[in-house]
Amino acid sequence: MNRPDEVNLELGPDDQRVLDALADVGYDVDRLPRVDRARGQRIAELLALLEDYPVDDADDTLVHATLAGIDRHESQRLARMSFDHHQEEAAAADRGRRIRIPDFISVAAVLLIGAAIFWPTLSQVRQRSLATACSNNLRQLGYGFSQYAAANAGAMPVARAGSDLSWDMVANVLNLAPLLDGGYCERGHLSCPAVHEHDAVTGNYSYQWQLPGTRVQWGGGPGMT
Repeated sequence: MNRPDEVNLELGPDDQRVLDALADVGYDVDRLPRVDRARGQRIAELLALLEDYPVDDADDTLVHATLAGIDRHESQRLARMSFDHHQEEAAAADRGRRIRIPDFISVAAVLLIGAAIFWPTLSQVRQRSLATACSNNLRQLGYGFSQYAAANAGAMPVARAGSDLSWDMVANVLNLAPLLDGGYCERGHLSCPAVHEHDAVTGNYSYQWQLPGTRVQWGGGPGMT
């Protein structure tokens, strides 16, 4: 039994029928029967929302450019320090070649200061890049789900249930293989760009099924989806 705060939404019979008919005619509303065109136009407008904000796949150009700038900055700083201490190093050459502690401390301090300044910037750039890639993956998956449902009478891919555990953890590709097999999305769209592989400890799920007497959990732990 559904709880009072839970709402299940689904297409009505007429909307399902018109959506199937719209898919059969290649989403051309004008090819629908006249009596179904108004309903078909509303459905087509909803589907068009998935394509309103296309985003190119994120790349690492900005990150590479930032790292190159840091390298140039450190090279110039070290070159200036080398010039300033040239005379002192020449005077100490007769005492043998050895690392001078003050010079070592100065270089270490410069590197630490540079890292403290640029590392937060690099972290923010990386997070923005990952967020853009994640948004693009979700947008592509949403479009793939819509196309899959249109071709399968409104049905969605089914998640494989667990065995003898309270919950189970399976890789995304196992649950969403129908999307890959049908060409509705690419394998890279199923993976979070911040996680390189499936981890059963942290729980990188594609689906989470609702057990009797429990609600789907959000925000961490075994209930993470």
